[in-house]
Amino acid sequence: MNFGVFQNYYSITPPFSSSKSITIIGVLASSLPTLGVPFVTPIALRYPYYQRHLVVGGWMTCVLALLLASFATQVWQLILTQGLMYGTGWAVCYTPFFIMANEWFIAKRGVVFGIVFAASGVSGLVLPFILETCLDKYGSRMTLRGAAVAVFFFVGPGPVFLIKPRIPRRRGGPSRATTANSLGNVRFLRDPRFYVFAVAIFLQGIGLYLPNIFLPSFARLLDLSHAQGAALLALLSAAQVAGQIALGWMSDVVDVHIPAALSALVPALAALLLWGLAKSFAPLAIFALLFSFFGAANSVFWSRICAMLADDPASAMMLYGLFNLERGVGGALSGPLSTWLMVDEVDRNSYGLERYGRLVAFVGVTMAASSLCGLGWFIRGNKLYAREAEAVVSDEAAALRLGHSTEDLRGDDVLEMERLYVRPEPKAEDLR
Repeated sequence: MNFGVFQNYYSITPPFSSSKSITIIGVLASSLPTLGVPFVTPIALRYPYYQRHLVVGGWMTCVLALLLASFATQVWQLILTQGLMYGTGWAVCYTPFFIMANEWFIAKRGVVFGIVFAASGVSGLVLPFILETCLDKYGSRMTLRGAAVAVFFFVGPGPVFLIKPRIPRRRGGPSRATTANSLGNVRFLRDPRFYVFAVAIFLQGIGLYLPNIFLPSFARLLDLSHAQGAALLALLSAAQVAGQIALGWMSDVVDVHIPAALSALVPALAALLLWGLAKSFAPLAIFALLFSFFGAANSVFWSRICAMLADDPASAMMLYGLFNLERGVGGALSGPLSTWLMVDEVDRNSYGLERYGRLVAFVGVTMAASSLCGLGWFIRGNKLYAREAEAVVSDEAAALRLGHSTEDLRGDDVLEMERLYVRPEPKAEDLR
């Protein structure tokens, strides 16, 4: 919902402008969709037939949250609706959608999810300008109601008519197979690469959301116009679209450690060298492009990382949920940390205009530390594609146990993966 535009409006508009808790709204709305994934995932895996129902329920929760937020007169009410309720609804909507989408793609999973995640960036190209105009002309109440109508009509047809799983679902409660496998196994805990990626994802979660929230306010201190502040958010979204597709494709053709490290190192350098030293629109624009092109692509690689570390689809989804939990905890912590890091004084000649100096340095340091996930290159073990091909076989075996045919499950990409990477057991005469 491009909360940076709303925060800029709330911070200068009574009765919300006197509160110091405005940041919490955006932190909850952006971090809860990831924080809630590990809690929704076991439910969606245990009751696979109702995954589409969860998507619809989450969508309606988002619509209701925006409608209720339009009646808010105090910041705590916005925290509960536009923050807590909207973020929770999106987590419930997004998680089963990801589970169903994950069944359809194997060999080109990185670029596919890059395209899926880039869709939010496409909307971000125009939403900041639309929201800025509506807030200035109609105020927050009518803008939030208009946003609720837009979410109802533009998001609703997808979960109702278009989204369906590749593996057929059986109506009713959980079967023995789905109950036993809804939590997968935890063998990945014995893989040192899991801990490398876990620490990296947590650190990146702390710093990733802060530029989206504070860039418009930073631009205002430089006496830039509201339109220029909205343009920075649009640049973040535009770069996100290109970066998620490009780095998603890259993760399909090279070792996943390489794009994962780049997705943190380049944003770190951009924050330290461009954002902190910016005194005009141009360096802020370059920073927005670099930071979002690389940083926003990090979550695109998670499906690849999970397939590399986990032994079966259920374990991979639970691992994906854990990564989302880390990202969400990091994002939630970034709210109070950002409040503590900022100061009241403003000096346009100082690093980060003094008010944001410590905040900018914090973003740069956490992202730089996150780039150390590239160290996993030196401790990699089992081959990524072999693990993914085995996961495909596990999917089909699970479908057979449930009494389903696997004819619909075996696309050309799956057959090619098995041909290349799943080797038959050698015969005795071949070993002589």
